Amino acid sequence: MSTSTNNTTTGKWLVDQKQSKRVYSKIKDERARKVYEKCEQSATEAPFSHSKIKGGRYGDYRKVKKPPYRYIYYPDGNTNTIYPAKFGTRGKSTYK
Repeated sequence: MSTSTNNTTTGKWLVDQKQSKRVYSKIKDERARKVYEKCEQSATEAPFSHSKIKGGRYGDYRKVKKPPYRYIYYPDGNTNTIYPAKFGTRGKSTYK
């Protein structure tokens, strides 16, 4: 799970480690941490298959829903990198 300058040639999607650690460090619940890891894996396997966030400042972002949690991320098609933005329940994640 580290970023690389070569991910565009391999075609694999990688997660930005710095952003991932920042978001992951805010998760206190062990169950939520496991869900976060599954959501992150799902985002790297098919980054554009998840629904887009409608409106607000997250217009180009996408979300993986694993109730009651949501993993919000930005897929950068130029570098094949996933940038995690937020993780939490809907009550904690405001999209606007």
